[in-house]
Amino acid sequence: DQPESLEWLPMSQPSRLDEDSMPKDRMALLADPELHDLLYVAGNAEALAWRVNVTTNTWTKMWDRPDVLDGSLPHADCRNYCWDSQSNRLLLVTDGGLFARERPREPGGRWISLNGDYSALELLSAHYDPHQDRYVMGAQDNCAIV
Repeated sequence: DQPESLEWLPMSQPSRLDEDSMPKDRMALLADPELHDLLYVAGNAEALAWRVNVTTNTWTKMWDRPDVLDGSLPHADCRNYCWDSQSNRLLLVTDGGLFARERPREPGGRWISLNGDYSALELLSAHYDPHQDRYVMGAQDNCAIV
């Protein structure tokens, strides 16, 4: 028996996933492991994290009311999703570390930082100043370090 033929169908989306025009590597996609019509999509800037019902083509923001009542949210530059099967939480890897979404399948969940005392820093450049005998480094989203 041949498996049923599947085809890709276009879906509309409420906004661009790269709203700040950054490179396309700041996006994430994950199918729900149990509910086959749910997809989790993340971008950057104001396209943070979405729960998408692919059957109805309904996109729900997972970072704003009424979906998140306590105002919690992860860092905006999203890189990857994974599913924590032990706790049924959605994990989101970002430039700002690792975040978990409690109750990701429904409204009312919250985002929790799993970073602990870990300090994330994304260095973009580093230069040595021989006159001052020091290094100067630039970090995305954080600061400059001397």
